[in-house]
Amino acid sequence: MHPCLATCRMPQGGVVNFFSHGCRWSSGGSGKESLAPAPAASEVNHMEPRKCILLIMDGLGDKPILDLDGRTPLEAARTPHFDELATRGACGIMDVVEPGMPVGSDIAHLLIFGYTREDYPGRGPLEALGVGMELQPGDVALRGNLANIDQGMNIIDRRAGRRIPEAGEIITILNNMVEESGGIEGVKVEFRHSTEQRVACVLRGPGISHCISDTNPNRDYVPVAECKPLDDSPEARKTARVINNLTKKIYESLKDNPINKQRKAKGQPQVNCILTHGAGMIQSVPSFQEKFHVRAACVTGNGVIRGVCRYLGINVMPCPGATGTINTDLEAKIETLLQSLQKVDIGILHIKATDSSGHDNKPFQKKEFLENIDSIVGHGLVSGVDWEDTCAVITADHSTPCENADHSGDPVPVLIVGKNIIHDEVRSLGERSCAGGYLGRISSHSLMNMILNRLGRQKKFGA
Repeated sequence: MHPCLATCRMPQGGVVNFFSHGCRWSSGGSGKESLAPAPAASEVNHMEPRKCILLIMDGLGDKPILDLDGRTPLEAARTPHFDELATRGACGIMDVVEPGMPVGSDIAHLLIFGYTREDYPGRGPLEALGVGMELQPGDVALRGNLANIDQGMNIIDRRAGRRIPEAGEIITILNNMVEESGGIEGVKVEFRHSTEQRVACVLRGPGISHCISDTNPNRDYVPVAECKPLDDSPEARKTARVINNLTKKIYESLKDNPINKQRKAKGQPQVNCILTHGAGMIQSVPSFQEKFHVRAACVTGNGVIRGVCRYLGINVMPCPGATGTINTDLEAKIETLLQSLQKVDIGILHIKATDSSGHDNKPFQKKEFLENIDSIVGHGLVSGVDWEDTCAVITADHSTPCENADHSGDPVPVLIVGKNIIHDEVRSLGERSCAGGYLGRISSHSLMNMILNRLGRQKKFGA
C-alpha cells in the first residue's frame, strides 16, 4: 500500500475549469492545483479519432438461462443499435483481472482505467470519496450495507430490500447516536448514505487500523460476522472492537425506531444493522491526466464509481436523474456524455442497474433494461456521434450472472467501433458472438492501451 495522504490525491471539493491547454483544479489552495496539459495539436495523429466514448455496463456478462431459451440476457435482448455498432466494429472478450477471477466494481474500474492492483486503496475509501466525505491521515473508511437482522444477530436481508427511501433519516439517527455517546474508545464515527442500501463509514481517532475483517458475510440467513484483526497489532485489535461495539449499538438504536415499525407494517424489511466491508486508507496515485496526458470525464449515478473518479482526478459530470438504479435517466446520461466530449478526450458513461439485476437474480429485468439502454444510449451513439472524429468502446467491468446472484470470473464482451477499424464477422453484441471477433481475448490492461492507440496518444515502446 502507498503511504496515506493528508487528503485524497484529488483536491477535496475541487472544481474543474477547462481551457484549451488542458484543465486546472480550483482547490482553494489544497492538493495539486494544476494537472499535466494535454498534448499539443502538433503531437496528435489526426488520422485517428480525437475523442473516445467508453460505455461500461456494470455486471453485463451473464450465463445461459433456461427461461431465456439457453441465452444470456444480453443475447436474448433486442439491441438493434448495439448490433449495428458490432457490425461496424471489432469485437472480443475481456478478462478484467485474469481468466476465472471474479472482481469487484471498484478495482475493476481502476484496472479498466489503466491502473494496477497496487493502486487499490480498498472499497471503503472509494465509497467515502464517492459521497463527498473528506479523508484525513489515519482515517479508516469502510463500505456498509443497511441490512435487516433478527435479535440473535442473524441476517435476514443483507440489503434490507434495497429500496430504502428512509435511508437519510436512518443515517441521521445513527450519526446523532454516535456523537451523543462521544464515540467508541475515543474513535469518532461518521456515516453517509450513497445509493439504495449502500453507505460509507469513516472512523477517525488515535490508534486505529484498516487491517480488520468484514462483518458482511455476503449472504443471508447466517450470523453477522465478527470483526477480527487481520494482524496482531494493538491498532487492529482496537479497531475490530470498535466495529463490533458499533454493530451492537446500531441494532439497539434502530430495533424499536418508528421508521422500522412503519416499514414492518408495510411488509418491508426493517433496517436495523450496518454490515461493513472493504476497510482501507487512502493512498497516493497519479491523476488520470498526469498518467496518460488525456482529459477524461465520467457520467455516473453510482457512489463508488464517483469515488474512483475522484481518486483519479476524473471529473464527474453533473447529471440530474442519474440515480445508479433501474430508474436512472438514460436520456439525460447520454446527452450529458455527448456534451462532455466538447471539453475532454475520453467520455465515460457508467450504467449500474445491469449489475443490480444480476445480483437480484432477475434475468427478465436485466434483459428489458438492456433493451432500454439500447433504445436510448445505443440510439444516441448511432445517431449522435461524429464517427470521423470519435471512436467508442462498449464493455463491462465484470460479469454478474443471475444464477450466481454475484460477480463471477467469466469474461465480458468488448466492442470497439470507429473509423479505420478492421471489421470482423460479428453481427451482434453478445457473450458468445463477441468471443469470435477480431480482438480475441484481451485483458483490461490492454484496453486503455488500445484506446490511447486509437486516439494517436500512445507512446512508442523502445527506440
